[in-house]
Amino acid sequence: ELLGASHTSRWSSASRRMRRVSVSVAVVLLMGLACVLTITAIMVLRLWFVRRGYSTVYVAIINAAAIEVFNSVWRHIALALTSWENHRLEKRFRDALVFKMFAFQFINCYFSFFYLAFFRRHDGTLFGLARSANLATDRCGGLDCMYQLRQQLLISLLFNFVVGTANETLRPVRKAAITKLKACLKRASRRVDVEPEADEVRLDAIAAKRRRKERLTPAEERLYEQNELIVDIVAQYDLPELKVIG
Repeated sequence: ELLGASHTSRWSSASRRMRRVSVSVAVVLLMGLACVLTITAIMVLRLWFVRRGYSTVYVAIINAAAIEVFNSVWRHIALALTSWENHRLEKRFRDALVFKMFAFQFINCYFSFFYLAFFRRHDGTLFGLARSANLATDRCGGLDCMYQLRQQLLISLLFNFVVGTANETLRPVRKAAITKLKACLKRASRRVDVEPEADEVRLDAIAAKRRRKERLTPAEERLYEQNELIVDIVAQYDLPELKVIG
């Protein structure tokens, strides 16, 4: 009974887990809304580019970059939320993580494509935003809509491929650089803590030990190393029997 009580106390109760899942769903909806608002702002920017006579390729690149940034940020948020929900079984943990990733990435990756493919030809005011901002209409014919959709798909796929490949390639280099930087900072902090006189005494002891070794024969050097080992053991364990031997 004691083992069972200690084992079940590690996991949240059903009501507490449901509250945490509800918070996670609310976070998913808020992030999806933020993603929709960001992509809508990028579409308004595209209308401004069209009105000024600029190329819309730059807007497609900005849209692809925003999609990639949202995906990268959401991976960490989804993993943290799923761990916070404290699922007892690994299957439930994986199912919850897959649901969060699919729900958000569906909105993030395909909202602009759905608008270009199905809504743009019918609604030329970008859901009323173009009319309120005094921008050009966003209505297009069949071929023009397909051209914009093909352009956005191509740029998004190329951007995702280039950025994803660069991220996977540079990840070991980045981890090695971070580890090396932490080691350097740790050594620097240790050097600051050591007093200069103590450091000089240690260097003098090492130099004297090296000079003594240079004057010894091989047999004497082995005996000297054995004596040093015994002295280290005595200093470490503080045994009176070994003090006599030392």
